[in-house]
Amino acid sequence: METLKGYRDRLREIDEELEEATSFNDPARQEKLDEERQAILDQIKSAQGLGGRVRHNFDAERSRKTVCKAISRAVEAIEKVHPELGLHLHKSINLGLEVSYSPDVVIDWLF
Repeated sequence: METLKGYRDRLREIDEELEEATSFNDPARQEKLDEERQAILDQIKSAQGLGGRVRHNFDAERSRKTVCKAISRAVEAIEKVHPELGLHLHKSINLGLEVSYSPDVVIDWLF
């Protein structure tokens, strides 16, 4: 991930600048660098998932899960009112990486 590499590079630069600021006894510069370092570390932490692994497409995955849950709840509600339609939807809706409707048979929805 290019952004993560950039963060790491900047952290190395900050560490070098902190050494220099310390050797020059420049507390104002040290404080500024410490704040920047902490902001970068916070950003990296917020981008990590379980076990410190980098999250990829986090917003897209969260949206996909939200849509899948909403569809599942809707199908469950339909099942209570119209069990046959609910069963059809359970069989026909794929809630994998891509959500799709693929019925086994073509249905004429117009009566």
